[in-house]
Order: sequence, then structure tokens, then C-alpha cells
Amino acid sequence: FMKVAILGAGPSAAYIATACEDFSVEYDIISSRSPTLFFPGSFWLRQNPWTALMPVTKVHIYSTGSAIGYLRKQWKMVDPAWLLHTSFPEISRTELVWNPYDFLIPFWKNKDILLIKDLSDEDIKDIAEGYDAVFMTFATQKSKKVMEPFVIKYPIISYNAEELAKVDNETYPLTSTLLSSKISYCIYDGDAGHHMTRVSQLFGYVHFEYSQYYIPTQELIGNGKVTWVSDTYPATPEWNPQDVPADNIILVGRHAQWNRQKSDILDELHRQEFEEIPTDRLIVITDLDGTLGDWRKTFIEWVFRIHGIKPVKDKAMSMQIDSELAMRYDEYYQLKESFESTGQYRHILLYPDAHEFLHWLKDELDAYIIAHTARPWKQYYRIWGDTWEWIAKNSLPIDQLRIGSESRILLASKLGGDNVLMLEDDPGLMLRAAHSGIKVVAREHPYNNGVTHEYIRTVRDFSQAKESIRNDFRTFHEELNS
Repeated sequence: FMKVAILGAGPSAAYIATACEDFSVEYDIISSRSPTLFFPGSFWLRQNPWTALMPVTKVHIYSTGSAIGYLRKQWKMVDPAWLLHTSFPEISRTELVWNPYDFLIPFWKNKDILLIKDLSDEDIKDIAEGYDAVFMTFATQKSKKVMEPFVIKYPIISYNAEELAKVDNETYPLTSTLLSSKISYCIYDGDAGHHMTRVSQLFGYVHFEYSQYYIPTQELIGNGKVTWVSDTYPATPEWNPQDVPADNIILVGRHAQWNRQKSDILDELHRQEFEEIPTDRLIVITDLDGTLGDWRKTFIEWVFRIHGIKPVKDKAMSMQIDSELAMRYDEYYQLKESFESTGQYRHILLYPDAHEFLHWLKDELDAYIIAHTARPWKQYYRIWGDTWEWIAKNSLPIDQLRIGSESRILLASKLGGDNVLMLEDDPGLMLRAAHSGIKVVAREHPYNNGVTHEYIRTVRDFSQAKESIRNDFRTFHEELNS
């Protein structure tokens, strides 16, 4: 039987322990501190930790000011690339989440935890010898030392919501109305002139978050509780997951992995999972590589420019570019990994007709445009930001960016066929969409030239598809406007 050690006693450790129980895996919990039972600031659970369906809480998320103002208050400077990853909401939204107190307090109540003060990397190495796998939810000593320049701490003042509601409205005018309504909310503050970055009312508490440059006075704190929370700069590099005290140790969570960007990406994926897609507009689901951008040409030119490898002419008869270029697969794979890990998706050549065509869809047909790509963001988290940077650099009117290949067909089918159009180049996905009743406009390539279906229109230039799109969706717009 497999035996597992879980290092830490926070939310990540609780999720791992729950998974072990679900799969009847024996585990021990080892920590240098007692379980986390208080959660300052804007913290909630986005995944249901229970096997049964449990009640959710609606959290309303708002903003005031600007994303630039929000970032400047936190870091005093703003790198334009940070705007691609910030969680600052440009529009209000509501998320369905789970209460961490409902799960974690009863979970830890009956758990045996081996407490070891000041767990060193050597201690952890010794512990790992007795287990098949060790899940480590906090940072190694070595990574803490190396990453120290990237770490900051900022204050959060927390109040019991019922007690705060009794305070004179003149003392806390910002929260008086919201407190009386008992709703759960989180407000991002990008206004200049003060140090507050977020205020939230969640699960019986009200939290005021401030920038790292502000030290709250006792007069301000009153009967509140101050917690200094660690955070990392947006440009913090990810820790090498292989650089651990023992080979069977797996780093779990943003604090262990030093991966702020991954957390931001998961936030964005969760937001889009629950974000409503309008039903009263034309929905365009577009591929990127081979449809809006010439990935193959960009890759071939990059290989020649950087590595001096001059491949044979790409005839684009197959989607397997390594075969087309007469490359050994292992050689191609290494080049592709280098291409993706060094941010080359930011430099994909845009097809000449793509910009004008998307703006035509947006301006003339009021399309809601979702970019859907199969780029391997889970392998290289920077790909998410690189892709958004490419979209912004080329001024493409994209409303959402989603990751996955098969899921785009499921998304299109779920939305229905009357008001959904797909832009695609992959022959397999073209046919799957068409068989699902989704109309497809495909950029013509030799590898998809033989694909035919009544719902597929293949064009060399997207301008050739405008008339058919008008005709296909005329009925929908007439019904909408009647």
C-alpha cells in the first residue's frame, strides 16, 4: 500500500488529505505549526472539497479606480506586462464559492498532526525516506533564501462583521451600507490618495487590505486584528520543481512553487468558467495558430534565425510540422519546447486579414469573440500572458481567452448553433464542429483542403466569408431586432 506524507496544515494540505481519503491512501500530516483556522483578506475556496454537493456562497466582486492605480499602490511601479495578469476586475462579476470555515475547521478538528518545530530541508529529507510520496505545501529553506528579494509583506485588518455593524456610520462610512445588507463582496481599490487596496465582507468578517508601504496605527486598528501577509512580486520566477530535498517530494501550491502567475491564471480560468456568455449576440469561437496567426512560418523563421537550422520547404500537407520539415522528432520537440518557454508566442506573425476581419465581426455584427487555443499553458505558465500580450499588441477585439482543444467543441455545442460561428483550421475540429451543427469558417491550408461539409466554408482570405456569414446569421439578427 502507498504511504504519503503531507507537509503543512493549510488549505492545500487539507485538499491533499481529502484526496488521500477518497482513494484510501494512508497518510501522515507533519507540520511546524498548528492548522490555519483564520483566513484574512479575500480568501475563499473555488473547488468543492466535499464528495457531496454543498451550499455555495455568492461573492460579488467590484472595483473602483483603475488597474494601473491598483498595481501602483502595491508596487509603486507598473510593468505593462503585469496588466495582462492582474486580478483587478474591469467589470463587476459574481462568483460561486465555498466557505473555508465550513470545511477546514471541522476537518482539522479530528486530525492527528505531528508538530515538528522549524522543519529544515535536512529534516524533510530524512522524513521523505519513510514515504512513497511527500506533498510539501510550504517553501523549502533553500528557496526562501534564494527568493527573499521577491518577498513582501502587507497588512490586513480584520473585524467581526456583527461588531463592526454596530459602529457609528460616520466612523466607517465605506462599509455601513454593505454591512447592513449582509452580502458577501470584495472591492478592489485602484483610486489614488490612500493605501487601501481591497475591502471585503466574507463569512462573518470584514477585511481591509493595505499596501506594503503602509503601517496601520492603533487608532485605525481599534478592536480589529492585524495580520501581516506574505506576497511576491508579479515578476517572481517559478522555483524549479526538481530542486527539492528528496526525489519523492512534490511541491504543491503557490507558496511552495513560488508561482504567483499560476495562481492568477487559475483565478482567470475559474472566472471564465462561471462568466456568462451573452445569448443575444453572435458568438465567435476562434482558434489562434493557423487561423489568426501564422505559427508555422514564425517557428520556421525562428529556428533558422536562432539556431541556424535551415529546414526543407514547408508544404503544409500535414499538421505534423516535424514530418513536413524532415526533422527528427526529438530534435523538433526540443526546439518547440525552447520556442514556447522563451516567450515566442508573443511574436507570432498575424495573417494580414485577421485584424480587419475580427473588427468587422465586432463592429458590424456585434460579435462576442472567444479565442480558444490548445497552447500548452500547463507546461509553461507564461504562455497565458504571452498570448494575451500578442492579442493586445495586435489590437484584436478578443473578449475571452480560453485554453483547450476538445473543449471548444463542447462550448460551441452548449451555446447552440443558431448564433455560434467557429474560425478553425484543424480538419478534425472542423468536422466535429460541423457534425455538431456549428457553422465553421476555415482558413485554407493544404492539410485541410479536402475537408467538406455543408456547414464548413473554406477560404483563402477571411473577407471572402463575409457575405456567407451575413446570410447565415441574418435570421438570428432579424429575430433579435424584431
